[in-house]
Amino acid sequence: MKLFSMKTIRQLFKLLIPKKVKLIAIDSTGIDAFRRSKHYEKRCGDFGDLPHMTYAKTSLFVEVDSKIILDWDLVMGREHDVKIAKRIFRRNKIKDIYGLGDKGYDSENLHEIARANGINFFAPVRKMNKRAFKNQRPKGFYLRQCKENPPENKRMRSIVENVNYVLKETQIVSLRSKKHSMRERELGWHLIFYNLEKIIGLTNSKEIQTFFIFSNCYFNVFPDNAENTEDLKYLFIG
Repeated sequence: MKLFSMKTIRQLFKLLIPKKVKLIAIDSTGIDAFRRSKHYEKRCGDFGDLPHMTYAKTSLFVEVDSKIILDWDLVMGREHDVKIAKRIFRRNKIKDIYGLGDKGYDSENLHEIARANGINFFAPVRKMNKRAFKNQRPKGFYLRQCKENPPENKRMRSIVENVNYVLKETQIVSLRSKKHSMRERELGWHLIFYNLEKIIGLTNSKEIQTFFIFSNCYFNVFPDNAENTEDLKYLFIG
């Protein structure tokens, strides 16, 4: 993973984004960033307190129809969903799309950032807001629109929860890297692999599929003047 920077990984990731995107959904989930087994952690609880498992929070920006991931963000801690969504929305380059989120993304400022970056975003108004009850209008232009004119496809937001479940059950049991920079690269490669599987599954078997092969050559010179050795390693991207 050290061979590719996050900038390179995100450039490769952009190649897998579909050309036509109409509806997206965003959601966050927690991933263990420690290799300790939860099963044995519970069984060993009688032997004293164990160190807390490192918590990684990832947010996925998913295209609803194809279930392809468009963007992601990873933080090592409990950061509010709105702050993470702001970073993802500011990076968005796709215009004229509709977005769905849960009550955790109820923020007037987030709605403004979404509209400024081409996303017509919807999130239910939280009940903890005293103005959100029946016969009362919430404070904020976009919040009032979300309460008074909810979209018909608002239940499609659950698709992103399904993507979170599939990733955690089939690919990402835990992040094995110790450094945060390497965890980001590890997660990036996981998501690239997930998108490739989705693209191959969506593509008709009769159509021609393209595969990319990256080869890296390593030359080592030994101090005893032995002949150079060449080690070829192939990384199959698709």
